[in-house]
Amino acid sequence: MTEERWYLGTIVKMTLQMTDSADDNFEKHIAVECKAVRWGEDGVGMSFVLRDSVDNAANLGPLPAADRKTQENFLTRFLEKPE
Repeated sequence: MTEERWYLGTIVKMTLQMTDSADDNFEKHIAVECKAVRWGEDGVGMSFVLRDSVDNAANLGPLPAADRKTQENFLTRFLEKPE
């Protein structure tokens, strides 16, 4: 959640984190690039930016942005986790 309202098309680095993962063999968080696709009084709509490889500009800061394969693996584990 955020009160920020980025211009449509703005690329933002966002951290996704699993908070209840019992599997210590996988990363519990990754950084992804997202693009603002809508905004209104209810918040901001973001879309994942999937890149086959991540350029140096996306890797500034302590947590580099993930590439397409890393994002897909992380999200697959998230979707498969039991409720």
